Amino acid sequence: MSKSISIIGSGINGLLTAFYISNSDPEISITIYEADSHPANESGQKGTTLGSKDARHITGSESICFESSVHHQALRNYPSSIQPGWLLKDESKLSSNELMWRDKFEKLYTHNKGVTELDYAHAELNYKGLKAWHDLASKYPKIERHFLTQDVVRVYFESRSSLLDDFKMECDFSDRYYPIQKVIQSDGLDILNTYKSHLLVPGMSVQIKSLALELIDILERSPKVNFHWNTVIEDSTRLDTDAIIWTAGATHQQPLEYKEMYIQGIVGCWATVKNPGFTKPFKIAAPIPSAYMNLTPDGDTLHISGGFGWVGATTDKSEVEQLAKPVARHLIEQIHKFLDIDVSIEEIEYCIRPSTPSGLPLMKTVVKDSKKHIYISGSSKSGTTHAPILSEYVLDQF
Repeated sequence: MSKSISIIGSGINGLLTAFYISNSDPEISITIYEADSHPANESGQKGTTLGSKDARHITGSESICFESSVHHQALRNYPSSIQPGWLLKDESKLSSNELMWRDKFEKLYTHNKGVTELDYAHAELNYKGLKAWHDLASKYPKIERHFLTQDVVRVYFESRSSLLDDFKMECDFSDRYYPIQKVIQSDGLDILNTYKSHLLVPGMSVQIKSLALELIDILERSPKVNFHWNTVIEDSTRLDTDAIIWTAGATHQQPLEYKEMYIQGIVGCWATVKNPGFTKPFKIAAPIPSAYMNLTPDGDTLHISGGFGWVGATTDKSEVEQLAKPVARHLIEQIHKFLDIDVSIEEIEYCIRPSTPSGLPLMKTVVKDSKKHIYISGSSKSGTTHAPILSEYVLDQF
């Protein structure tokens, strides 16, 4: 293995990759560069890992788009359209790279409803990620303690028919790729008393920010690992290292051709409200553009995340916040509809999730300037699910 490695980005992929490498060979020197400030300065965190508050769910159906006819046009329709979509930018102002990215997205979907081969690819990879997280949690107690649930994730639905459609799909995936555990329908009483029917799907829920802070603490204690906060890498040729691992998301720090051609931004929204009494995290299947809403109880507060909108290659946070207002308003409506909780637009916070056209993670290795460059990135909602798989991919490159 290389003697020195530089990692760009301190999100879950960068931190977990550093953790894997450090445990594989403690003599490897690892330098992690992060454009944001140390997490002790919470106001300086903009990424989807250290800037978040909600839990991440790891299930077999993360990022599944089984209604392909809807998703085929999702990047051409605005949230306010008759058939709502995820387009947030003025279509006439899309760059050539953004148009190319959208074309790739659309070619992957057909007008036929039903589960596609791409969905099966997602499910297989998701369940591999779930198994990898289970292995990590069983091996490292410091990692295990950040998992809020380790067996199932509860998913609530607005109607019985939508639940049955999802139930059939979830059973198909779990039978193929995770036969050790079944998907269960449940009608037990819950605080969501108007949405009693729900699914118990194989999965885990992890408090992603606390896990990231734990990994930072572990890595900072290693004499062979160094962090450089508030550091943007503008010229990678100046890095004195044997290999560079690019893990930064959609916001910054990626080579231009990498970021615009492979990774573009999907905006996400969240709000923190008073907890009406929830004790475990769960999901609610909401209409597009809110999609699945993640709800994470944290003592007296409840973190609610959801809302998706394509912002392309836009990375300026203030601009993204303005573009995302329609998605935020839709999320507010869904919070009121499902939970009877009022949230103002000023209470909504935003992040930019990296996403590939296929929704599958990016894993790419090239040699430039006599150095090995490894590009890895999760995609949208499944980024956490795939993190250990991407870390294993990096190890395989050496």
